[in-house]
Amino acid sequence: MITLFMSFLMLVIADKMKDKVMKGIVVFTFMILTLFSDWGVLGPFMVWLFYIYREDRKKQLISYISLCLAEIVMSVLIIMSGAIAWYEVIWQIGMALPIILIYLYNGESGKKNFIYKWSFYLFYPLHFLVLWLILQA
Repeated sequence: MITLFMSFLMLVIADKMKDKVMKGIVVFTFMILTLFSDWGVLGPFMVWLFYIYREDRKKQLISYISLCLAEIVMSVLIIMSGAIAWYEVIWQIGMALPIILIYLYNGESGKKNFIYKWSFYLFYPLHFLVLWLILQA
């Protein structure tokens, strides 16, 4: 959550700035501040790319795929060096899953439905509960 919060702050502050150099300094600073968080610099960098390409889904898709490939290549190199085991970074393959959603998104809001809304609100904590229960078994 810290990565999302820092990314949000980065966008709020950078969006109010006119000077491109200062904007770059703000973005870089927030990336450094999240260096040791769950997504490291990758999280705010992804958010920034989605922000600057918000009018061009093709560029969003290309930048996201590029980040995914870079992350996977870095992980493979780290695994080959023996620094970490493969199962410590296997989750990164899941980074490719949103590619389909990004590609299919038409720029419009989805249905405003009570069931959809609460399904999304409940899914996140409930899937953690299920994973925790599996670990307890």
